Amino acid sequence: MALFLSGLFLWLHPGEGAILILHLFGGIAFTAILIPWLFAHVPQGLARSQRHSFTVLAWLLLAAYVLVLGGGLIMAVPAILWLFGPVWFLPRDVSAVLSWLHFWGSWLAVVGLLAHLTLRHWQWVKP
Repeated sequence: MALFLSGLFLWLHPGEGAILILHLFGGIAFTAILIPWLFAHVPQGLARSQRHSFTVLAWLLLAAYVLVLGGGLIMAVPAILWLFGPVWFLPRDVSAVLSWLHFWGSWLAVVGLLAHLTLRHWQWVKP
C-alpha cells in the first residue's frame, strides 16, 4: 500500500526527488520479495483452487502485477544507470506510455488484490 500511495503522490507531485528515490528502491525491494513468494504460492494455489472465477481473477491479478512491476523496472533503468555513470533516457513517448500503464495498472493491482484476498478468505456461512 505504501508503494501505491507514494506512486499516487508522485503522479500528483512529479518533482519530489526523495519520494521518487524511496518509491524506486521500495519497488525494487518489493519485486525481489514478491518473485520468490509467487514461485511458491502460484503452483500451490492453482492446485487447491476450487472456483474457476477465483482462478481467473488470480491470473488477472498476476498480469496486473507483471504490468506494474515490469513497467516500473523498465522506467528505473535510466536512474540505475545514472548511479553508475551513463546518462540515458527512454524516448519521451515510451516513458509516457510506461508511466500511464504503471499508474493505471497499480489501481487494477490494488483492487484485484483486495478482491483476491476477500474471495480467498470468504466462505459460505452454513445455517
